Amino acid sequence: MKIKNSKLILRFALLSCILVFAFCIIQTAEAATLYFSPSSGSYNANQTFQVNVLVSSADQPVNAYSGTISFTQQNIEVVSILQTGSIVNFWAQNPSFSNADGRINFEGVTFNPGFQGQGGRVITITFKAKAAGTAVLTLTESAVLAADGLGTNVLKTTSGAEYNITLSTAPPTSPSSPVIPEEKPGQESTSTETPILPPDVRITKIPSDIRIGDILILEGETEPETIIRIYIQKLGEEAVLKKMTSDSEGKFV
Repeated sequence: MKIKNSKLILRFALLSCILVFAFCIIQTAEAATLYFSPSSGSYNANQTFQVNVLVSSADQPVNAYSGTISFTQQNIEVVSILQTGSIVNFWAQNPSFSNADGRINFEGVTFNPGFQGQGGRVITITFKAKAAGTAVLTLTESAVLAADGLGTNVLKTTSGAEYNITLSTAPPTSPSSPVIPEEKPGQESTSTETPILPPDVRITKIPSDIRIGDILILEGETEPETIIRIYIQKLGEEAVLKKMTSDSEGKFV
């Protein structure tokens, strides 16, 4: 009887140790965060801006990220979702969005050994400000899985974001509708086919047509030594980001 009781006590003690050890592992593993950057800002109506979805996991590698982003569609709308520079190698669910429902969905995987560190970029969302008010982003149904072979959800916290949308004092311009300067008496019109972009940036040369296999060359002017970001999008496909820096005279190609 004593031997049986001793074995029972030993088994109970071992089970208790295993449970405590497992609990400690789970507790220390829950260290990943999913958040937006920037998490705040002020933008004018009709202005576009970018928001990154980032993940941080300092304690251990992670290799899968998923979530649903809700946004106030009355104030902002999604223009595109960029995957350039993402830590994701494979998309189980390609990033998608619905402006009607105010939702964005994503589900991606990083190949071994996974990602460990701060500020790993999952996706970049380009929004367009629509109406004055507060635009709110929230992460729901989110998960960050550890690269432990068990698919342990180690997401500890998620952070939302708020953006202040205001009405611009300047009239909005449309790339498809060139702005024609007001003519003064005795002054000839200096307008062209070239659309005027937001202040300080101007496209001076763009081909009237382009064929498959041709190189698209754009020329423009802005402030000297300024980083220029141009998004080129083919209908039905993801937008491609091209970066360049203007020269000392403010010209860029």
